[in-house]
Amino acid sequence: MSGIGIVDDRAEQRDEISEAFELALSKGKSPKSIQKSWKLVPSAPLPNLRDYPFWIIENKIVALVIDQRLREGYRIDYDGHDVVKYLRPRMRNLPIIVVTGYQDEVLRNIHDDVTVIIGKDELGRRSDELTKEILKKAEVYKKDYTTKLARVDELARQVALGRATDKSIIELRGLQTELQLPFIDIKNENDQWLSRFEEGLNKLEALEKDAKSFIEKIQKTTDETSGK
Repeated sequence: MSGIGIVDDRAEQRDEISEAFELALSKGKSPKSIQKSWKLVPSAPLPNLRDYPFWIIENKIVALVIDQRLREGYRIDYDGHDVVKYLRPRMRNLPIIVVTGYQDEVLRNIHDDVTVIIGKDELGRRSDELTKEILKKAEVYKKDYTTKLARVDELARQVALGRATDKSIIELRGLQTELQLPFIDIKNENDQWLSRFEEGLNKLEALEKDAKSFIEKIQKTTDETSGK
C-alpha cells in the first residue's frame, strides 16, 4: 500500500489536506479498493531532517505534501524548503509538493527541486484538480519505484548465487543509492550463501551415513534371522 505523506505544523491543516485527498480518491472507486492501493500519512514536522528518508521508506510514501512554514508551531530549526533541499539529492524523483501562504524568496531558489508549489488559497479553490494532479505524479513514481525495486531483487539474487558481473554490481549500487536501500556486502553475501550450502551438504552427508547404518543393521538382523 503506497502512501501520500502530509507534513504540516498545524493539525487542522493536515486534516484539510487529508480530506481533499480522500475525496479525490473516493471518486469512482470503492472504499475497499482505495484501502488496498493508497493510504494517507499525515504527520507533524519530524524532529530532524535526517528522519525524513527513513519515515518515507517506512511508510512507502510516493508523494510528499509539505507546508513551507513549519516552525510556527514546533521547535525545529528547519522549514519546508530545507526538507526539499535535504531530500532531493537522496530521492531525485520523489514528487514533493510545497504548500505556502507566502511568496517566500527562498522558494524561488529551489523551484527546480520542487514538483509543485501550491498557495494555500489555491489549494482551497482548486483542491479537486490539484489532488488529482498530485495522485497522477504519485502513480508514475510508484510504478517506477516498483520496477526498480524488482530489479534490485533480481540483482541481489545474482549476488547471492555468485553470478553477479561487475556491471550488474555497479547497477545494484546505483539503485540502492537512488532508492535509499541498505547496501549488500557482496563478499559477506557470498560467504553466507556458501556457508548455508556447505551446512546443507554436511547435513545430507550425515543423513546418508545414518541411512546406510540403518540399512546395515536391518540386513544384519535379517541375516541372523535367516541363519536361525
